[in-house]
Amino acid sequence: MMANNVKKTMLGLGMGLAAVLAIAFTAGQLNVEAQQPAAAFSVGTYNPQAVFERHPAQARLMEITETLQTAMQQAQQEGDAARMQQIQQEYEQEHTQAVEQFQRDVSRAVPVAAETAGVSVVAVEIVYAAADVQTRDITQQVVQVLDDYAGEEQDPPGVPQVPLPQE
Repeated sequence: MMANNVKKTMLGLGMGLAAVLAIAFTAGQLNVEAQQPAAAFSVGTYNPQAVFERHPAQARLMEITETLQTAMQQAQQEGDAARMQQIQQEYEQEHTQAVEQFQRDVSRAVPVAAETAGVSVVAVEIVYAAADVQTRDITQQVVQVLDDYAGEEQDPPGVPQVPLPQE
C-alpha cells in the first residue's frame, strides 16, 4: 500500500511538473511573440519619374519642347534675339504649367493609391525605416489611379482636398 502511495505521489508530482513546464513554455512563447516587432504602420513610396513618364503632362511637354526647339533654331538662324527670348519664356511657362498639373494630379491620386495599397503614410523617398515599419512601393497604384481618372476635373472618390504648397 505504501508503494501505491509513493507511486501516486510520484505520478502527482510528475503531472504537476508537466503542468508547470507547460505553463512556463507557453509564457515563454508569449514573451517571444511580444519581443517580435509587429508592423505599427506601413509607408508607401513611389517613383515620381516613373509616374511622370506615364502622365499626359510629359507627352505634352515633349511636344511643346520639340515645337519650341524648332522655333528657337529658326530664330537663331535669323539672329532674332527678341524671338529667342520669347520662345524661352513660352517654354518656361509651358514647363511650369506641366509640372503644376502633374503635382495637382499626383496630390489627388496618392491618397487613393495609398488606400488601395493599404499604407498609412506616403513618402517619395525613405532613407531609413525601423523594423516595425513596413515599406511598400505604390508607384503602379499611383499610375493606375492617374490612368483611371485621366482628364477628369473632379477628384477621384475619397480624395481629401489638400491645397498645393505655394512658392
